[in-house]
Amino acid sequence: MRLTALSAGDTAQLAQRMIGRDMNTNFATQLYQETEGNPLFVVEMLRADLNHSVETLLVPQSPRSPLPLPFKVKTVIEARLAQLAALARLIADIAATIGRNFSFPVLLHAADQSEDAVVAGLDELLRQSIIREQDADTYDFSHDKIREVVYTQISATRRRLLHRRVAQALEQIHAARIDQVSGQLAAHYEHGGMTAQAVFYYRQAALQARQVYANHEAIEHYKRGLTLLASMPDTLDRSRQQLTFLIELGSTLVTAWGYGLSQVYDIYSQAQVLAQQLGEPPNPAILRALAIYHIARRQYVQAYALGEQIEALAYQGHDRVDPVLFMESRYVMGAAIFWPGKFLQAHNHFAQGVADYDVRHHKTHIALFSQDPGVVCSIRLAQALWCLGYPDQARQQYEAALALARQLAHPLTLAYALIFAAWVSDDRRDDTTTSVFSEEIIALSRTYDMPYFLFMGLAFQGHMLAEHGETAAGITQLRASISGYQSIQSYVHLSQCLFMLAQAYMQANQIDLAQATLDEGLSAITHHGDYYCAAEYYRLKGELLDRSGTVPSIVEACFQQAYAIARDQHAKLFELRATVSLSRLWQQQGKHSEAHQILCEIYGWFTEGFDTVDLKEARALLEELA
Repeated sequence: MRLTALSAGDTAQLAQRMIGRDMNTNFATQLYQETEGNPLFVVEMLRADLNHSVETLLVPQSPRSPLPLPFKVKTVIEARLAQLAALARLIADIAATIGRNFSFPVLLHAADQSEDAVVAGLDELLRQSIIREQDADTYDFSHDKIREVVYTQISATRRRLLHRRVAQALEQIHAARIDQVSGQLAAHYEHGGMTAQAVFYYRQAALQARQVYANHEAIEHYKRGLTLLASMPDTLDRSRQQLTFLIELGSTLVTAWGYGLSQVYDIYSQAQVLAQQLGEPPNPAILRALAIYHIARRQYVQAYALGEQIEALAYQGHDRVDPVLFMESRYVMGAAIFWPGKFLQAHNHFAQGVADYDVRHHKTHIALFSQDPGVVCSIRLAQALWCLGYPDQARQQYEAALALARQLAHPLTLAYALIFAAWVSDDRRDDTTTSVFSEEIIALSRTYDMPYFLFMGLAFQGHMLAEHGETAAGITQLRASISGYQSIQSYVHLSQCLFMLAQAYMQANQIDLAQATLDEGLSAITHHGDYYCAAEYYRLKGELLDRSGTVPSIVEACFQQAYAIARDQHAKLFELRATVSLSRLWQQQGKHSEAHQILCEIYGWFTEGFDTVDLKEARALLEELA
């Protein structure tokens, strides 16, 4: 008698009736997935698990390891399999080796039998409901537990033979599009005991996954390949393969999670040691990855030194400078020096990168370094121009960077450009543009599974929510973004995120939390050297203290410190803001002349950007003070 499969809801109800109480959702889901609603399997698996531990069924928990196959279910399946003729059992063995789903062409090639014999075997398996027909050439086992029992009854020696046959069948059938089945080939060759072939196909599978931005799948393929390589004899060829796997795995991890993970550092450090053991010259891809890791960890001195090493490699050629390496050195050195607040030097590095960029080298940059430095240098130049007091040039630059990024259509590069375009537009207080960019960052990051960029997109979106009155939602989103960056050990954006969070707390009139957040950010600036935002932190601290009724001398000290830092950094935009805040304080104290003089000096420096909020506010205050 055939039993009708239960739905997920009916499976949970049956389980609850047997237990007598509600069960945790994770176990109910897992029970349905493994039994596929087969009433006998549900009952017997529950009985087996009840004998093990009732508490596991009741307490909410994460998904567990696969449920063990109950003895009674195994016995029932074995009895059905014992009734099969030898030919049908052979076909079942090969099908179970292929997997839950299998195609007739692969089965025929692997069976080493005539087509009539294979069809006869399939007919018997269909009559006995061991398998089901999906379409003209595709079948699957009527339940995965049946496939599991068939497979476990195959001896280890015969299993290896069948896996090799299946792999060879796949190679013959899919010769014209072998990459599409490279993951299957890798697994079959691994189970077939052919390690070298498995390693080859694991790399092909990883490369194929990377092409469609299935980064987590690619990471697993690389890790599996490295595990197999470790089991092979220690030869020069093995070491070279390990180096290739490590570099490519590191690049994939970076795409998925950013540069800050300890695992990224460990992998590239292993690669560096292995390259040295092989007697190879310094590898620019390794040096750059380690440099950006140090930036993500706010270790800017180490990052800059690695940038200098890449620059030195660019000059090693006798005939000319290597344009690819020189471009990468501009980005690394510019980024490493921007975050400590050396905006003018950063500007020079980025500007040189923009001037020397050759789009014909785009594919080389992507293959070696996973980003296009023309876009990267261009967007970071926009950021530097904004800080240095050139608002119009900054906007023109980020528009050019975005146009190039969209033309190149490389998701990681476009996401990077959008992050810093949003940074500039947010600091310009161009809320409409910032909202558009943040939404695009979020959509792009989710499409290509890039949480590193997603967290920053959510932070900008949260900031916009808070600025427009939805402070609770904005604060929640900003805190989630901060936690996200901490979870992937990428800290370079934390000072900016904390600054936006402090602003959101001020919008919500949560003064104590705003103060605590600013103090946390200032402590990080002092400890890690994130001086790019130091002037803004002291200015906002002064505004907060003024609002909370602190004595004017302490408030003024904050504004003066912000002013001094900005002047030292040549950060004219931040100097203007600090001056406006200081001038307003002096205006309240009746020091109109002093306020007008200091504000007039910095306002008179500007030659562009008069339509920005900052310069409009400065102009209005000058008119009040006149």
